[in-house]
Amino acid sequence: LQKFTFDYYMHGIVEESGEVFDAVRAARSTDASSFERDNVIAEIGDVLWYVTSFSMELGGSLSMPQTWPWVEKTIAEPEVLLLVAAARLSGRVKKSLRGDKKLEQFLPAMASYRDEILKLCPQVAANHGSTLEQCASVNVRKLGSRSERNTMYGDGDTR
Repeated sequence: LQKFTFDYYMHGIVEESGEVFDAVRAARSTDASSFERDNVIAEIGDVLWYVTSFSMELGGSLSMPQTWPWVEKTIAEPEVLLLVAAARLSGRVKKSLRGDKKLEQFLPAMASYRDEILKLCPQVAANHGSTLEQCASVNVRKLGSRSERNTMYGDGDTR
């Protein structure tokens, strides 16, 4: 894949967190299909991909947690909190790009909000009968299929 800067991946985190929110709302409707429920899982996988890429782009200064987060207790509407955490992470990125302080000074807050996102993803997944590992696996298969078909670029899930 093409290499991007961490701010590109930040845009992806925000966009995909919004798509998780939309997918959850669609899956909650009384006539939701299995596709709509599966879409929640796929969107969480997208968030995981962007969070991982964001962390890798910032290098050792923002290393990924060593273990998968798990659901400690059920919370209502974790998809809303996911959006809040993404927005707060985006704020730290914005201020670092603006030059308020050196990037290194923002990294602890960035790691904290990133970790909050990672703790909320398994909660959303559990609310839809899945695990974080399953979400990541779905994303890896999707990206592998797109790579094989040379459809990595473009827009939408039908590529």
